[in-house]
Amino acid sequence: MDFRTRRNDLCWCGSGKKFKHCHGSSNDDSTNDLRPHQEQAVSIAFDLLTDGKRKVLLKLDTGTGKTSIMVELTERLFKSGIIHKALILTDNRMTADQIAANLYKSASYLVTGVLDAPGENQIAVLTYSKLRAQATADSVQKFDLIICNEAQYTKNEKIEHFFQNSPSMFVGIISSDLDKKQIPGWLRGVPLAFCYSTVDSIKDGYPAFLMQPQAYGQAVEGFCSRLLQQHGYDVITEPKLSTDTKFIYPDLLVSFDKQRIIMEIKAYRGRYTSKNVIDNAVTQILKYKSVLEYSELSKTTQGFIYCLILFCEIDHQQKEQLFDQYGITIWDIANLLYVCGNNSEFSKELSELLYFPISDIVPEKPYGWMPQRLSLASQISEPSTQSIVESLEEQLRACKVGKEKKAAAEYECICTEIIRFLFDGEFTQSSSQHKTGDDLFRMDLLCGIKGSSVFWELLIRHYNTRFVVFEYKNYSTCLPQNLIYITEKYLFDAALRNVAIIVSRKGFSKNARNAALGCLKESGKLVIDLTDEDLILMLHKKIDGEESSDYLLWKLENLLMAVSK
Repeated sequence: MDFRTRRNDLCWCGSGKKFKHCHGSSNDDSTNDLRPHQEQAVSIAFDLLTDGKRKVLLKLDTGTGKTSIMVELTERLFKSGIIHKALILTDNRMTADQIAANLYKSASYLVTGVLDAPGENQIAVLTYSKLRAQATADSVQKFDLIICNEAQYTKNEKIEHFFQNSPSMFVGIISSDLDKKQIPGWLRGVPLAFCYSTVDSIKDGYPAFLMQPQAYGQAVEGFCSRLLQQHGYDVITEPKLSTDTKFIYPDLLVSFDKQRIIMEIKAYRGRYTSKNVIDNAVTQILKYKSVLEYSELSKTTQGFIYCLILFCEIDHQQKEQLFDQYGITIWDIANLLYVCGNNSEFSKELSELLYFPISDIVPEKPYGWMPQRLSLASQISEPSTQSIVESLEEQLRACKVGKEKKAAAEYECICTEIIRFLFDGEFTQSSSQHKTGDDLFRMDLLCGIKGSSVFWELLIRHYNTRFVVFEYKNYSTCLPQNLIYITEKYLFDAALRNVAIIVSRKGFSKNARNAALGCLKESGKLVIDLTDEDLILMLHKKIDGEESSDYLLWKLENLLMAVSK
């Protein structure tokens, strides 16, 4: 069975519950450019609204495609004849402009930034502040649909007054980092119809590119939580423990049988961090220990175990000293790799969360506390490398050439899966269909590179790049030179983005090769070509235990040897 399709048939709710992939009745009009979770969010909201629900609430983190979901849902409702006028609200002008820019791509609707007398097939995109300044109750009531991005901003007396007598349908969107005390205003009391967080995005193979610190912290905590659950432990995230004198808020409260473990997690961008930073992290968990050790809460149980998880590498002797002196277990990256054991999915996710290579780190048994059942097998049988390679090769060969029946989108999807499989652990974060901030360029795949192997290290050191652009061209003939110049525009020295790899069926034409050499000589921009046969060859090298990127190094060396003055 195709493992890629099997994964895409399911999406993860933030609660850990799987939803079956479902479709609204208007899916035939879908752009089909949506990721599985985006399609599911749109379909669920569409079905609820068409079934008569007046309010729908979605929980979606930044970076999971909220704009795509809002635009697609609005268009499906228009195309189905359910709505004729829509209002989309958001918290800032930049986001409003982004939503409007996506809506402009459809010629079917008039997109405006004002409320005055909305006509048929019209969408108004406003900020909440502009709504408060311009709106009247009558003007708001003219819309069939109101989408409230960052719905907590509807917690305003004036806005709620505008909505009070409106016959509109409402869709609210909030993020998982919303403080629990921030009731989502007009959508209060509405049950969540769909949840999808940054953690879910990473788990599904779509890590949010350049995550905000808070979202990155949530992703790290989510990983640790699931890892411990795999070993049979109950995990409470964001626990609130009441002692005799105060409340404490550790990152995780872990329990198994009569054991209770207080966990604090610290994530860092670098492989090593200073002693002062580690000392501060130790001090924080020592404060928890000092409060809990003599509390009634501790006396009614068998006490607590204290564990500090550090997403960096520290000296084993230091871990021993901290445990012997304070009774605190320290897990660093080597210990986390040991706890991951033979579960390749967790090892892979750990690698993707980190901004530095870990291929040379030897798993190390934790000193102090560790899970009792480290030999627990993965809940699902993992496909072998050979079976994955055979599946990917079969999909690549079966994909039709050209744009008919969405073959280009299928080719892009297959190639992205192959790239991520071949260079597992080489990328810090990756973003499919990545747009620049000005919305001028859209790259098929943009990846941050760690420099784990010789090829990627060479790119960082000699081409001053921290990112590599992948472009896919499903052409039946060799690529013309104009595509080289188009791709070159994506490369920008100040953004540390100086290398592109173009994957196509037949590779470069002679003129395209000359254009790539010209880009290298004139501006130092490196453009490499890969064909289907190159991908298949690297896949088979993966089976044989060879380094896939060594083939890219060979390709680069041949290119450089062809360069003249």
